[in-house]
Amino acid sequence: MKNLKIGQRLALSFGCVVAILIVLAVIAFTRITLLDDGISTLIDNRYPKTVQAHTIKDSLNETARSMRNALLMTNRDQVRAELDNINRLSGIIGPTIDALDKTIAIPQARTYMNGLLESRAKFVPLKDRFVTLVQGGLLEEAAQLMFEELRPAQLVYMENLDKLVGVQSDLMIKAGEQAHGDAANAKQMLIGLSIAAVLLSILFGVFATRSITRPLNEAVNLAEKVASGDLTGDIVVNSRDETGQLLQALKNMNESLVRIVSQVRTGTDTIATASTQIATGNLDLSSRTEEQASSLEETASSMEELTSTVKQNADNARQSNQLAMTASEVAVQGGSVVSQVVETMGSIKESANKIVDIIGV
Repeated sequence: MKNLKIGQRLALSFGCVVAILIVLAVIAFTRITLLDDGISTLIDNRYPKTVQAHTIKDSLNETARSMRNALLMTNRDQVRAELDNINRLSGIIGPTIDALDKTIAIPQARTYMNGLLESRAKFVPLKDRFVTLVQGGLLEEAAQLMFEELRPAQLVYMENLDKLVGVQSDLMIKAGEQAHGDAANAKQMLIGLSIAAVLLSILFGVFATRSITRPLNEAVNLAEKVASGDLTGDIVVNSRDETGQLLQALKNMNESLVRIVSQVRTGTDTIATASTQIATGNLDLSSRTEEQASSLEETASSMEELTSTVKQNADNARQSNQLAMTASEVAVQGGSVVSQVVETMGSIKESANKIVDIIGV
C-alpha cells in the first residue's frame, strides 16, 4: 500500500466503498427478490388453493342444504329451484376441483387430494341418483338414499376436503411466516451490512487520509528544519508514492546542503589559513619595506656624497684641464715632459669618463 500512488490509493479506497455498496445492494436485491417470491407464492399459490378448497367446501355444504330442502319442501317450484341450485353448485365444484388437482404437488397435500377425488367419485353418482329420485317424486327412496348412502359418502368427502383445506391453510401460514422471517432476516442483514459498510468506509477513509497526511506532515517538519538551518535530521523513505518521492527529494537536498556546507566550511578554513599567511607575509613585507626605506635613505646620502665627490672631480677636472694647458705649454718646452703629461692626461681623461658614467648612473 505504501508503494501505491496517492491517486491509486484513493481510487482503491473509494473502489472498496463502492464494492461494499454494490454487495449491499446485491444482497438487498436478493433478499427483496426472495421476499417477493415468498409473497408471490403466498398470493399466487397458497392463497388461491386455500380459496378453491374453501369454495369447494362451501359449495358442498350448500349442496347438502339444498338436498335437505328438496326433501322437506312441498312446493314444486321451490323443490325445482333447490335442484337447479344443486346442479349449479356441481358446475362450480367440478371445475374448481379440476383446477385444484392440477396445482397440488406437495406429497401430503397430494395424498389428501387423491382421497378427495376418490370420495367425490363415490359422492357424485349418489347425488345424481338423489336428484333423479326427487325429480321423479320418489321422496321416500331419495330420503333413504340420502341417509343410508349419500350422507356417509358426503361425510368422507367433507373429511378429505377438510384435510386438504387444513394442509393448504398450514402451507399458507408457513408461507406467511416464511415471508415475515425473510423480511426480518433481510432487515437484520441490511442493518448489519449497513453498519459494516459505514465502519469499513470510515476505516478506508481514515487509512487513506492518514497514509497521505502523515508523510506530508513529516515532509513539512523536515522542510521547516532545513529552512531553520538544522541539517542533522534523519530522513527515512519508506514508500515510493508521491510523498515518498518528496521525502527522497528532501533527503537528497539535505545531503547536498550538508556537502555544500562542508565544502564551504573547508574553504573558509583554507581562506582563514591563507589570510593568516598573507598577514604574516604582509608583516614581513612591511619590515622589509622599512629596511628598504632605510637602505634607500643610506643610498640617497651616498648619492649626495657621490654628487659632492663628482663636483670635486669636475673641479679637479677643470683644474687638470688648466694644468693640461699649462703642461702643453710646458710640453712645448720639453718633449719628455710632454709625453709624460700626455700619458697623465689620458689617465685623467679615462678617470673623468668613468666619473661621468658614474654621474649618469
